[in-house]
Amino acid sequence: AQCRAGRRHLCGSLGFVGEICDGGFAEQAVLPARLLHVIDAGLDERVAAMAEPLAVALHAVRRLPKTVGSVLVVGCGPIGGLAALLLSRTFAGTVLVADRNQARCARVARVTGATIVDLHRDAIAAATAEAPLLAAVEATGSIAAFNQLLGVLDPGGAVAMVGIFHGRLDIDPN
Repeated sequence: AQCRAGRRHLCGSLGFVGEICDGGFAEQAVLPARLLHVIDAGLDERVAAMAEPLAVALHAVRRLPKTVGSVLVVGCGPIGGLAALLLSRTFAGTVLVADRNQARCARVARVTGATIVDLHRDAIAAATAEAPLLAAVEATGSIAAFNQLLGVLDPGGAVAMVGIFHGRLDIDPN
């Protein structure tokens, strides 16, 4: 019903090529025309390819509360990296980044001016001593990383979840 009403993002059978069916990295694919977007012939394909991850990152950043403090981006892949870039340009507080791939995390930190942290409570406490961690973007899809994130977020904090999770996510509300 949500799909037919034009709210595809709330569809009960939401999915995309490469996630619910194989073919995400195929050189060619046959897809319904409604899934395609026409781009201007003058637009560089590399720029056009960033439209979807940038839209996801922008939506996530806009959904975060406008608070003073620190914000953490967990996962420095395309969407997390773009979220960190957007936050570095729009967020008045401290931007932190974490990723198990140290080279990727360092690249995002260098481009954005963010501070690299790991997800251990002591490291986060030291990095946020002056500005509490009140918001985060979860861009890994890792249940373990998400659980660590919940353990370091200040009470009342908000998380924009953009990672694609597989498996069951159990949350202890206490």
